[in-house]
Amino acid sequence: LDLGGFCNESRWIDVKDGIICGDCKVLADKMGQKYGTCRAYCSANGVKCKGAWEDHNTTCTAEREEDCDYDFGAETGDALCECTSEEGIF
Repeated sequence: LDLGGFCNESRWIDVKDGIICGDCKVLADKMGQKYGTCRAYCSANGVKCKGAWEDHNTTCTAEREEDCDYDFGAETGDALCECTSEEGIF
């Protein structure tokens, strides 16, 4: 089963400074004004959310873990979002 099309991070929208942090994991931009949650961000890219973290100084380093429905919008413009194309993981 080829999932290459699902996690082609280079084609995802609103990846901050093009920072890819791993398979299906990016530094997502516009969390404040556009997405709010990693669930919304992943959904906008056609995949499901697997995990969410507050990033440390705009890097792939996680400062703290949150869940997919945590609203980053009020406090930050970006966040680490990990998505998945697997069915059944929300």
